Amino acid sequence: MVVELVGTAVITADCFVLWRYTLPRYKERLARGDNDWRRQWRSLDPSKRRALTQAMRNGVAVHDPEDVDLVVRADAQLDHVRRASRVFEHMMVPIIAAVVAIAIADHFRFLWYVLGAGFLWWFVAGLIVRWQSRQRKRSVAASRQLHRV
Repeated sequence: MVVELVGTAVITADCFVLWRYTLPRYKERLARGDNDWRRQWRSLDPSKRRALTQAMRNGVAVHDPEDVDLVVRADAQLDHVRRASRVFEHMMVPIIAAVVAIAIADHFRFLWYVLGAGFLWWFVAGLIVRWQSRQRKRSVAASRQLHRV
């Protein structure tokens, strides 16, 4: 009973901290990004944006020399967004600890399954993000080498 109350209090406090402190901090970090790049990217024709994004996903060079700088800056911006969103990863630690404490105290097998599924999702999502980042880096390196930038 006490563990459930403490766990609920931790989860509630963590949600309050998320709402009150973490979200504004995240928005502030995002705002520090490359706003000039954002304007340039949004002003592109949607088909050209799709083509550049596809080239970056596939890890191939961009063929237009004018787009190389845009792709390099896109890679930097995506890394910036990834670093800014790490705040949420740190917020999950108290929630997971509270759920584990509740699961241990109540011998609640369903929570163990939920935690296992959550960790599996987190692991797979991390692998996908790393793979996408490597593909982007390959595209940037190939574009730079092709156009000697």
